Amino acid sequence: MPMEVLWKVNREKQEFKFTMMLMQPEYISTELVAGAKVKVHTKVDAIQLEKVRFESYSDGVCVQYLHVGAYEKMNAAGKLMEDYVRLQGYTIPVYFSHDIYLNDVRKTKPENLKSVMRYQVVKAS
Repeated sequence: MPMEVLWKVNREKQEFKFTMMLMQPEYISTELVAGAKVKVHTKVDAIQLEKVRFESYSDGVCVQYLHVGAYEKMNAAGKLMEDYVRLQGYTIPVYFSHDIYLNDVRKTKPENLKSVMRYQVVKAS
């Protein structure tokens, strides 16, 4: 499955936090993940392993855009999405960008990279 990343951006402080995600097949369970963590605990950094979670995620109502090209140009695509959202009478309450990277960056030329970008939206009051 493609790599997915949730980016939380605080533009005033120029900070961001991220959560990396991989969709799992239906047969993967909380118990299976817990067992896998026990098996690998001596082989990986304990602090990083502690951060591994198994949970569901849903974007809810969102605006979505297929970005084609270098990742450095994704901010311009985000601005297009923000403008579109406003024109449709919505707002973006929290800047959580959900990006789904459809190519392997190690094997793809920057101009051929494809990413799905999503922002959660709510109706403007």
